[in-house]
Amino acid sequence: MGLCDLKNGRSDLFLPQKQADYFRLRMALPAGDLKADTLEALSEIADKFGQGEIRITPRHEIEIPFIHKNVTQSAYSAVKALALQVIGTKQRPNLTACPGTDTCTTAISETRTLCLGINKFLDETEKHHGLPAGLRIAISGCPNECSHVSVNDIGFVGAAGAFGGKRYSGFEVHVGGSLPNNARTGERIAFVSREDLIPTLRDLLAIYDENREDKALAFTDFVLELGVEQLSRHMERKLNERIWFFRI
Repeated sequence: MGLCDLKNGRSDLFLPQKQADYFRLRMALPAGDLKADTLEALSEIADKFGQGEIRITPRHEIEIPFIHKNVTQSAYSAVKALALQVIGTKQRPNLTACPGTDTCTTAISETRTLCLGINKFLDETEKHHGLPAGLRIAISGCPNECSHVSVNDIGFVGAAGAFGGKRYSGFEVHVGGSLPNNARTGERIAFVSREDLIPTLRDLLAIYDENREDKALAFTDFVLELGVEQLSRHMERKLNERIWFFRI
């Protein structure tokens, strides 16, 4: 996505369209949730500043297309008044999650509050340390993977496992998936408890920072270069007994 020249408003907040002088304003929906009154307000904004259209993206984002360059700042101000997070050309892809045990009959794990917690962690990490460019993360409440965990850089799948004669509920950790460019499915490398999921994510990002030479290297490319077994060994040293591995 390239930056665009706008008459009013910041160019990094709007996505260009093929139609000259028109742009899209995209917002993240944490955990894929949106209240009915907010959707109604967005409908009014789309009627006023766009062409009455609202679209949903595969990453639980919502966007208003056909905003003319002359009204971009007004449209942006109206959306921000709804306390929605605008995703521009410089923002990371939205974290996606299935409904989990809140409503799904097949889910093993709750995902919504976990998704919100991970989002908060990523916001803080991005603010103070930065994140891998274009990092894609997904959470699924069961092995059906409705959130397409296997084609994300990092993914977590709700599961139950038996280790050391005891049964645990938690999440399988998947790494190295990709869809935008060279499509590949990620590999399942470990099982962690729910309580250790965010620490596991923190350590994965720390391993990425500590062991890459190319500062612009995408996370999945880093996994491919390092190898999942070596990555697992790095994680084992950090998490010790709090994680179980499938490959080492």
